[in-house]
Amino acid sequence: RAGGLLDSAERKAVHTSGPETKSIDLDKIFAGGSDSNPTLKDGDTVYINKATYQVTVMGAVNKPGSYPWFEGLTLAEVIAQAGNVVEMGDMEAINIVSRDGTVESYNLKDYIEDGIKKANPTLRTGDLVIVSTVRAIDWEFIFFFVRGLNAIKDFLDIQW
Repeated sequence: RAGGLLDSAERKAVHTSGPETKSIDLDKIFAGGSDSNPTLKDGDTVYINKATYQVTVMGAVNKPGSYPWFEGLTLAEVIAQAGNVVEMGDMEAINIVSRDGTVESYNLKDYIEDGIKKANPTLRTGDLVIVSTVRAIDWEFIFFFVRGLNAIKDFLDIQW
């Protein structure tokens, strides 16, 4: 009765009936292979969100945030849009979390230095790109530890 879905509509709907709320996979319903097509009752609501065509970049980049997604967008392209990886960013351990919750790790350095194409995957709408930082030496902790050892050495009057 609503006239169908817009091209920009999400392929999932939220159905609320009284105190119960369920997620509905519209593609399954339209394909006719789903028995999860609910019968609506008076007072029920069905909400279909506008699909978001973007990729979010977080972590050790200069401009973290959400960027427009387009067909064929690659990891290297979205990292460039995010202002590239910061000095302490780890190009060898970039994680991509997809909308279904799967996590894959990529070494973008392999693509940049050696042209290995599988290290520069094509992204999907809704992907979350996380750039980790390289583990740095914590010099403050090391100096604190050495001072502590020296204090113990002096207290016990040990020579080394």
